Amino acid sequence: MILSIVIPAKNEQESLPSVLAEVKATLEKLPAPCEVLVVNDHSTDKTADVAKSYPFVRLIHNPYNSGKGAALRAGFEAASGEYIAMMDADFSHNARDLPALLEEAKRHRGLVIGSRIYGGSEEYTRMRAFGNVFLTWFFGFLHGRYLSDALNGFKVFHRDVYRSFVYSARNFEIEIELLMNTLRLNRKITEYPSHERSRSGGRMKSRVFKHGALFAIRIIYEKFRQVKRRS
Repeated sequence: MILSIVIPAKNEQESLPSVLAEVKATLEKLPAPCEVLVVNDHSTDKTADVAKSYPFVRLIHNPYNSGKGAALRAGFEAASGEYIAMMDADFSHNARDLPALLEEAKRHRGLVIGSRIYGGSEEYTRMRAFGNVFLTWFFGFLHGRYLSDALNGFKVFHRDVYRSFVYSARNFEIEIELLMNTLRLNRKITEYPSHERSRSGGRMKSRVFKHGALFAIRIIYEKFRQVKRRS
């Protein structure tokens, strides 16, 4: 299995059909075989039913407490691909960029970020843009790897980045945990321009101040914590 595409989804019945339709069209351009895993994150709408209606999708239910990081961890555990892609279920990420992100990840067996700074964003308000730029700079300042868009949830990485460590992040700060564990493996982190669209339906899950604070805390925490490696 060359690639596992993991899509965490919480109450995304409106947007998920557009996401899966675009992913299906993209699968034809990706090296076979690939798999698509939708992780139902304790949805109270018909998200799970939508996912089950697509024959190429494997539905996973998040067994942990609700949260994007927990849902992603459930998907990563179930993934069998040599490379893992993560993308949102709100149609903001462009699945057509997956072949390019995969090729870049294969080049150095590390992690690739779809950068909104290089590709543009339809969702950026001034506050969200400032928060992203500041936290990305803060990550580089503490950890020595300066990027343009550390926080974007559109990433492709080699399975070692996940399988080599015990992960703990429950929410959006899993983005930081992934970056740090890539660096701990002495693998490269690179970026590829990817345009972020406005979500096609439903409600935005991230909150600027709440999740911005969690990102900042995690950036500091990763500087000092003792990492647990898998046997």
